[in-house]
Amino acid sequence: MPLNTALILLALIAQVFLTFYVYFHMIRGRFAAVSDKQVSREQYVLVEGEPRAQARATRNLANQFELPVLFYAVVLMLVAVNRVTMFDVVIAWVFVVSRIAHHIAHVGRDDTALRTPVFAIGMTAVALIALHGLIIVIGEAFL
Repeated sequence: MPLNTALILLALIAQVFLTFYVYFHMIRGRFAAVSDKQVSREQYVLVEGEPRAQARATRNLANQFELPVLFYAVVLMLVAVNRVTMFDVVIAWVFVVSRIAHHIAHVGRDDTALRTPVFAIGMTAVALIALHGLIIVIGEAFL
């Protein structure tokens, strides 16, 4: 396997493990909220009335299945066509670091002033990788 491919797949796997971590954080928080009698177990049937900190964790988990899904798709496309460059690798890791920072700003600090630019960095990173993918596809199809 080429080094660039291995490095970008490591970024993808890091993002997967971040999602597992967010799951763990959310589940642990839900158990604590029920144990502390802040909510009843029945409230989690439709996820109603969560304490603010727990609602942020739940929303952050949902975030892991939004922009990261585009990241996964584009990275796997680049790997499939064997066209991963060092640029893609660096941008992929920028994305993963931005997602970690986003999680900290969203769940750990509830800091929307930090969360917004960090999200923008991640979105830009995915757009850049997608643009590279588009250039490859156009080049292969039409040139």
